[in-house]
Amino acid sequence: MASKILEILDKCERRLSKKAKRADIELDISGQSVFNLCETTQGDDWQRLFIAIIQVHLESYSVTANKLHFQSITSQHTRLSIENLSAAIWQGENMEKLTQSSAVIDALTITKCETSIELNFNLDILSEVKNHKLILCADDNPDNRQIMQLLLEKMGHKVCTAENGELALQATLEQEFDLIFLDIQMPVMDGIEALELIRSTACETPIIAFTAQVFDHEVSHLLDLGFNAWLAKPIDRHKLDEILEQYLDSQSPQESIEIDSAELDALTHTYQQSLPQYIDDINTALEAQNSSELARLAHALKGSGGNFGFHDITQTAGQLEQACYATPDIIPTELTETLTALLKKYKK
Repeated sequence: MASKILEILDKCERRLSKKAKRADIELDISGQSVFNLCETTQGDDWQRLFIAIIQVHLESYSVTANKLHFQSITSQHTRLSIENLSAAIWQGENMEKLTQSSAVIDALTITKCETSIELNFNLDILSEVKNHKLILCADDNPDNRQIMQLLLEKMGHKVCTAENGELALQATLEQEFDLIFLDIQMPVMDGIEALELIRSTACETPIIAFTAQVFDHEVSHLLDLGFNAWLAKPIDRHKLDEILEQYLDSQSPQESIEIDSAELDALTHTYQQSLPQYIDDINTALEAQNSSELARLAHALKGSGGNFGFHDITQTAGQLEQACYATPDIIPTELTETLTALLKKYKK
């Protein structure tokens, strides 16, 4: 299993901070962000390396008060220098551990001078390093989140998910994303409010409206509100590829990247297992003559059914949703029964 190098470094820094404090040293490491998107299967080796680096730094602190600084030379080449090393340090246990641990890291070379060492991290040769982007996908439907995440990860990207706009907003405050997909109709905080609040934090990340409402006037309204683009649900693969190419500068063709049949079968089976709950919820809304709840359930089914090949669910659910909005005081019984029959047909 791959581990994030930045997380390993942060963990090592925390582990040794108490030791530094006892020695009246302010442990200060900068430039860690160069490892932000780098992953490795050599997690234990990197942990031993970073512990040894920090130990050597602490041991040499009486000679030099310089902080540890990872310097980005190129996008995939990082350098770290430890200066003013005394002869005693060269003979010490920590230097021996640093030498040994550096020898087994595939992406590292170490150069020793009389009073300093230089470590060069060639991140482009790490077997697990990918030039991926970090994408946030917010949608209250777990099926949509799961299939979107799986598809984007197959394209080589890292994906975070959120089930409502409030969690999406919180995620953008905690880290920088390269692209954000926001569902429009979400509980707690919808996509439009989330867009406004995310933009108010000076976030300039492209934000895509992820929506099942694709009429021209609805799409134009979303773009006027400040969304950079829109993506239809069920997922329009051609449109998704266009968005990734435009906003992530994705040069490689994505058309051949598909979810394999075994994974899709598993996702489809899970989706079918969720249909009985939809049937119960629709019946409850029908008994209560709750047109707005019926429209919400139809909207969710419209946006997810086609992802798993159930295009008749998407079509019928879309008709039911529109009917609920058109005449909210009249329950469209016939369409509701047709949709329920389809759900019973496909449920597991």
